[in-house]
Amino acid sequence: MTTDSELLASYAATGSPEAFAGIVERHTPMVFSACLRVLGDRQAAEDAAQATFLVLVRKARGLRAGTALAGWLYLAARNAAGDARKLAARRARHEKEAAEMRARTAGAEPASWEQLRPALDAALAALPGGEREAVVQRYLCGRSPAEAARELQISEDALAKRLTRALAGLRARLLRQDAALPAAAFGPLLAARAVEAVPAGLAGTIGAVCTGQAAASPAVLAMTKGALKMMFWAKVKLAAAVFLGAALVAGGGGVAVRMAAGEPEKPREAPKAEKKLNPQVLALADNTWLKMGPPKEPDGRNYSSPIWGDGKIFYFGGAHFSYNGNDVAIYDLAANAWTRSYEPEMRPEQKFDGKTTVGDVLSPKTGRPWPLHTYQQWCWVPDRKVCFWVSGTAGTWQFDPAKLEWTHLHGKYHKDEKKQFSPNTPIAHQTMHCFYSPELKAPVVHQTSSPFVNYKYDFDKGEWAKLAKGIPAKHKWAEPYSTHVPPLGVQLISQANEPHMWTYNAVTEEWKPVADVPVALRGCQALAWDAANKVVLAMGSGEKSAGGKSVAIPWVLDPATMKWTEQKAANAGPEYKAAWAPLWYDPDHNACFFLNRTGQAGCETWVYRYKKAENK
Repeated sequence: MTTDSELLASYAATGSPEAFAGIVERHTPMVFSACLRVLGDRQAAEDAAQATFLVLVRKARGLRAGTALAGWLYLAARNAAGDARKLAARRARHEKEAAEMRARTAGAEPASWEQLRPALDAALAALPGGEREAVVQRYLCGRSPAEAARELQISEDALAKRLTRALAGLRARLLRQDAALPAAAFGPLLAARAVEAVPAGLAGTIGAVCTGQAAASPAVLAMTKGALKMMFWAKVKLAAAVFLGAALVAGGGGVAVRMAAGEPEKPREAPKAEKKLNPQVLALADNTWLKMGPPKEPDGRNYSSPIWGDGKIFYFGGAHFSYNGNDVAIYDLAANAWTRSYEPEMRPEQKFDGKTTVGDVLSPKTGRPWPLHTYQQWCWVPDRKVCFWVSGTAGTWQFDPAKLEWTHLHGKYHKDEKKQFSPNTPIAHQTMHCFYSPELKAPVVHQTSSPFVNYKYDFDKGEWAKLAKGIPAKHKWAEPYSTHVPPLGVQLISQANEPHMWTYNAVTEEWKPVADVPVALRGCQALAWDAANKVVLAMGSGEKSAGGKSVAIPWVLDPATMKWTEQKAANAGPEYKAAWAPLWYDPDHNACFFLNRTGQAGCETWVYRYKKAENK
């Protein structure tokens, strides 16, 4: 089933009538019921429901990625109904009903729905945002725990904890602490009674009004205007509260208030920041390409390729003076934007003649390395969240994206003479292959040029160690690319020459050739493990585009059978040059990212989704 996020992203991006109709059909019962509880009048509730979706039409493009649509619509409905109540002068009747409810709940008799209904939405609105959205998804929208957790992008355990806190909070706000209705009973009561029967034709009327096929009544337009105004002032109040809180903390006011009240200052855990996700990518259909088209993409760099880590692409290098800067280009998927790590220092063009000095490979001002080959010589280290690079001229380095800092770990020109030379140091070359081994928890280098040996790097000791076994004769002078295949515990390695693919076990150092590699994948540089679907994805060259250039064709490898299957993508992908263009999988979006180098002029940022997995 298409998620709320996917429907919202599709409507916000393209104005799709089908996506909007899906939203209206799915959420009209919840929106109408929320309005009816506040207004108590069915016709007024219908008008308020129309106003709610008109507000969505106005606000959809500005909603941040990851917005829980059901929770947002619930608050919008409450705003629209609240404004309608003011316009219709129903406040007195509402207060009377609330007073009657308090009188009825003073006794010890079990609470009923009629007692709870008048004040329910005020109590819901007072809950913290995450708890309120959990109640809306689970009980007001009638979703299963798995569906609600998926919409909120949290685990079912986290959903259960939010619901427990939310129901206890509702009970505390609605009833006396010793009331006969326990907190756990609120859930079934909400599920059974909170959603009213929707008047026939209401969803169709809403769709017609919101798409301009029918005119909105003056009452609906007034409610829409009022709801938008209430949203504006809510933002102003929030900004003021944040400013005041910052001022109090800066001046010590927060501590002073607690001390004056006789409360000890309690240490607080820092809240975990929720990952921002890209709605366009979340909405991507199966077996489909998407050209991201960020505002500015990086220059093309020869003999250089990007790596993926922690939700970002890092692009560094430029051999043969194709790019002379020492900055790192960084792509943020959530923002769909490329940025520079820092302003580049440009290296003067010169030929390396075997007599290079430190000034030829390191900046004399900052000590940062100038790039050469990086396309098979760096990897992401997940436990340290750093990019690891073996330079052909400047030794072993790491780049920390959080600090935007380079650290010289080992090798030539290191400030510690003991780390400048070692018998177990890889000799960087264009045929070297560097990857991170989860089994060894270390970067590994296959020296496919002379002396044809393998190494791993020990971060704790700050040194390289030579592995016991070398490489097969048919892997010498190869130009390898690879991806890790967790079910097999191996690295799947692709190379230009026969046998074209290998599996390599970093623990046993065992190499096995892969049989029946399709012609389109011989020498493939774009391989990635799709963790959600548990397959290897690869890009091969195949059909020609209208311009006569080869188009990237997805292939899928089943690790159980080691058989490849060609996929016919639903739309045209990038024109594939198969040069320094690896594939990277992002588990947060369940999609693969592909930086297609179009030449010296630049690159194109693409995304491909194989399938939406059931657990996503």
